[in-house]
Amino acid sequence: MQKTIHFYSEGLRLAGNLYLPEDIVPGKKYPAIIVGGSWTTVKEQMSGAYAKRLSKHGFITLAFDPRYFGESEGQPRYWENPEAKITDYANAISYLQTLNEVNPEGIFLTSVCASAGYMAVLAAKDDRIKGIAMVAAWLHDANAVRLIYGGEQGVQNKINAAQKAYQIFSETGEVTYIPVISTTDTSAAMFGEYDYYLNAKRGAVPQWNADKFAVMSWEGWLTFNPMPLATAVMQPVLMVHADDAVLSENAKQFFAAIPHTQKVLHWTEGTQFDFYDNPLQLTEAVAAVSVFFKSVLVSSGFQENSNGIIRQINKLFTGVDDRNWQEVMSVMYETVLLDYSSMNGNPANMLTPKEITDAWAAFLPGFDKTYHQLSQFELQPLGTHLTAHFKGLAEHWLGDECWTVEGSYDMVFNFINGVWLLTEMKFNFEKQNGNTELPGLITTRINK
Repeated sequence: MQKTIHFYSEGLRLAGNLYLPEDIVPGKKYPAIIVGGSWTTVKEQMSGAYAKRLSKHGFITLAFDPRYFGESEGQPRYWENPEAKITDYANAISYLQTLNEVNPEGIFLTSVCASAGYMAVLAAKDDRIKGIAMVAAWLHDANAVRLIYGGEQGVQNKINAAQKAYQIFSETGEVTYIPVISTTDTSAAMFGEYDYYLNAKRGAVPQWNADKFAVMSWEGWLTFNPMPLATAVMQPVLMVHADDAVLSENAKQFFAAIPHTQKVLHWTEGTQFDFYDNPLQLTEAVAAVSVFFKSVLVSSGFQENSNGIIRQINKLFTGVDDRNWQEVMSVMYETVLLDYSSMNGNPANMLTPKEITDAWAAFLPGFDKTYHQLSQFELQPLGTHLTAHFKGLAEHWLGDECWTVEGSYDMVFNFINGVWLLTEMKFNFEKQNGNTELPGLITTRINK
């Protein structure tokens, strides 16, 4: 589900695409992700590709054109301005916080290539951000800039050209441009056979301009250095990178400098451009981002999630005691790994909620009543899941006779479409008391 949206950043009207999860539930609040792409790019390129796919994982996502690019306002056109882009990302957060569907305490950033540096700077000073993911991060410093852009003299030449171009623009309004990408013009911002930007089936989309890069961009871009900001990023961080992606050593250094343990370095395989649109790298990166952000949500909202899961557990066992099988099934996912082997010797089996409740409904109603007592809950976050361990005592009554079973339960809940659903249930049998012949009597009665 895609919606065209607009919001304002320092008086400029910016255009974006908002992606909503499939089967979005009215009234529920969802975590949200702002996705940024590489330098000079627009929302129809890598940022949109990631945003669209991440929305299928239960997030509201936003890909937008920063000022000076695409359908957004701003003059001069095609000015790669780090400071302006950082401000635009900050104002995108403010926009998301106005949406009824968005959980304002669950806003994340995901960057591809150059936007990693911009988003890192923002994360270092904006505590509205609850986590940041960097895919194939372009994180340059002065040394990297000299290596990539022609040594110290080459860099200085570009900065001098930028200062001259800015002066001309300030005095006359005229903008000096060079190509963004070229295989023949060595003055281009990117010179070489970079298929992603040259191939109409990949990044050479009509909404992007390959011919204009504002020369005044060079100074801001070449002097921008996000590397020292690693020590100020206090949010959870995921970095997806590879040996063949750009500036891999800088990525490792940035990761090492992050001053906490809530960070994951997902090292894989692929070139820089593979992470833009190659299905293999794209799918892997999206999955890693989804799992990471969901684990952050579980950890950051642990008490709230714990209460929600305890309510689900109580709902399940109350439903069993009341013989309300629809309520019992509502707590379960499409399939549940059910393990009662410690009690009946049967192996664990993957069953549907109906298969489980049909089995329980064929036995438990033979008793006059059952009553479950639960205690000693221990809950722990585990990635996108949350595990629950607790004690359970079940009383099964037939007239004045009672059969009791004691043990513990291990359950796994998954956060799916805004609801915690049971995906695994294991009973650890400890002992039974009372009239232990009642189960056999009930079975005989049912069979008759």
